[in-house]
Amino acid sequence: HSSAGDVKGLYMAQNHDEVFWDKLGAIKKRDGFKMIWEIEGPSARKKHLNKVQYALQYVDIFSINLQESRRLSGLEKEEDILDFLKALPAPMLLFRVGARGLYTLFEGRAYFHPSVLDFGVVDPTGCGNTSTGAAIYAYCEHGADPIMVGTIANVAAAQNARQFGLIPDYANVREESLAKVQEIYAAYQG
Repeated sequence: HSSAGDVKGLYMAQNHDEVFWDKLGAIKKRDGFKMIWEIEGPSARKKHLNKVQYALQYVDIFSINLQESRRLSGLEKEEDILDFLKALPAPMLLFRVGARGLYTLFEGRAYFHPSVLDFGVVDPTGCGNTSTGAAIYAYCEHGADPIMVGTIANVAAAQNARQFGLIPDYANVREESLAKVQEIYAAYQG
């Protein structure tokens, strides 16, 4: 048991189990942290939509990729999926569309963040996880700013894609990444 204030943000890759979410929701309410939920593939099915919507009451950001959103919504076209996702009861959504980039959805609007892969991809493994983890970091540090959340998530995923193994000079990569975030954020055209 951790005292309130020790955790700012929590990243959950989890299914739609209502008992789990009720218990985690009680801990979140007690301790006051923010939470992002990356849905597990088997839960992203149209037949589970009611349970997914139930779990969303406990999260600050819902993270889902294109394939999962197609299965959850039963829709194929990205424009239709965006409308479906906007209607979900989550304060913010991170909708990852692969190498093209991602969307942040907030207060009925969709903000597209094109990929910032301006270099060769070395290893795309875990880039969705990286963008999701970076999104909750951004939300905790910068608040519910959908442009900042999406920009930080995208830059982190790009850094992950250009790297294989451990980052040899983390301080330099962090500095470079933060400068890229500021450049993209300032130029964002939405």
